Amino acid sequence: MSVSGQAACRPINISFCSFQSNFMDVRVTQPNTALRMIGANVRVCHNAVGTIQDIVPDAPKIVVVQRMLPNVENWLPAIKALVKRGWLIVSEIDDYPLVPIKSIRDAWDASMQWQGYAACHAVQTSTETLRQVFLPYNDEVMVFPNQLFQLPPAVAKPEEDIRLFLGALNRQDSWAPLIEQLNKLIHKYPQIVPLVIHDEYLFKALKSDRKLFQKKLVYADYSKAMAGSHIALLPLTDTEFTRHKSDIKFVEAAGARAAVIASPAVYGQVIKHGETGLVADTPEEWEKHLETLICNKGLRNRLAWGAFNYVVKERMLHNHIHKRVDWYYDLWARRDELNKALYERIPELAEA
Repeated sequence: MSVSGQAACRPINISFCSFQSNFMDVRVTQPNTALRMIGANVRVCHNAVGTIQDIVPDAPKIVVVQRMLPNVENWLPAIKALVKRGWLIVSEIDDYPLVPIKSIRDAWDASMQWQGYAACHAVQTSTETLRQVFLPYNDEVMVFPNQLFQLPPAVAKPEEDIRLFLGALNRQDSWAPLIEQLNKLIHKYPQIVPLVIHDEYLFKALKSDRKLFQKKLVYADYSKAMAGSHIALLPLTDTEFTRHKSDIKFVEAAGARAAVIASPAVYGQVIKHGETGLVADTPEEWEKHLETLICNKGLRNRLAWGAFNYVVKERMLHNHIHKRVDWYYDLWARRDELNKALYERIPELAEA
């Protein structure tokens, strides 16, 4: 039976339990909205594991737990109770768990750590690289790449300026090697207007009397700011943590019709150099490519248009969301098999 047929007869029930919703529109809000649009019954709760009560009898029901770091004392009894009530549990994780931020590492150290990905029926993640990380702990790992729910409105970009979009969280190590080159070009080309999102370190380091700063933006305003920029810079230091990031920043910039310069880490796998963006490794390459785009409006437009076409054809959520529903129905059809595998991984769950 097709997804639409299953949704009409037995709508899938998804209790989405979010433990980190900030800056998670692409991974939380937008997919859940898209799921509802094709018939799924999705309820969201924050910082707790909850279930839906008023559901159609015998309809599939799945708890998706997003970025929770469970401990044995609380999580194993919770799983027992959920399984007894007929729920399947899916862990949603879109980052490498060993985050180099002390507060999150402290939470990791106090959790079940890697065993947390065994203590569920399945795992969903955002990249094949991450899938390989979780497979040793759970055989049922599915990749749902980050996509765009909708394109930001096209806005007029100032003709007399070159606005640079510099927006990301926790990227100080990535920006630091490029500060000298950025300031050199800012001094050489007074039409540059740097727009920095969130990163006060970077904003203070840029020597420009035209620079702009936004501390925190809701997603719609973030997209609008990117759409008003000519060039988006996406540096990413190549580390074990960053290698597991998704390419969503490029997808967002491409959807916003900005020309992109990005690091080879992560972005080199998706950008076609010279067609959908430019890939820069060394500080010298960053300086060369940025100066080229500042001086060559035609190239800026060609790169932006090439990347935009890629996103429209390949990376829009409405073309992919049915795969998620199909997987949920497949999990439900195999729930006895998945329960058995869960008990084999975590024998304590099979105890009375």
